[in-house]
Amino acid sequence: PSYILETLDGGEKWRRVSLQDEGSERLVKIFFSQDGFGRAVGEAGTLFLMQDDKTTWKKSYLPVRFLLLDGSFFNQNKGLVVGGGGTALVTEDGGNTWNTANFTRKSTGKLNSVFFINQNIGWAVGAGGKIFTTTNGGKFWQEQNSRITKDLFDVFFIN
Repeated sequence: PSYILETLDGGEKWRRVSLQDEGSERLVKIFFSQDGFGRAVGEAGTLFLMQDDKTTWKKSYLPVRFLLLDGSFFNQNKGLVVGGGGTALVTEDGGNTWNTANFTRKSTGKLNSVFFINQNIGWAVGAGGKIFTTTNGGKFWQEQNSRITKDLFDVFFIN
């Protein structure tokens, strides 16, 4: 089973963090919102959300079973996750409910990474050189022409 390690002293000592309802799904990415709440994503639609005490992690159940590869949360409630099968799911209530994002031209290939410069404007990249952009927090995505067909694995903007 996957696990998360935590340090409180700059890496001198590490302890395993308890994950409620953990299974054998492999976790592939952990990320935090600006208000300090963590999320971890992985195989079979696995998503763990850090709870209000910031020490407990609880599994969230998503409407997909695809590998999740990345996500971005703006605060404790509003964010999205991306992954296999062109998955892009949006939540506005901290992960209690999830809505499928809409695309101008849906891709069934993996979405490997997502990055937002603010709560509205972001990009997602993935298989086959696909690049998508959003201006409404991830609810609707428009494809951009990358002019390449190689897989894209990460996206980041400085400004």
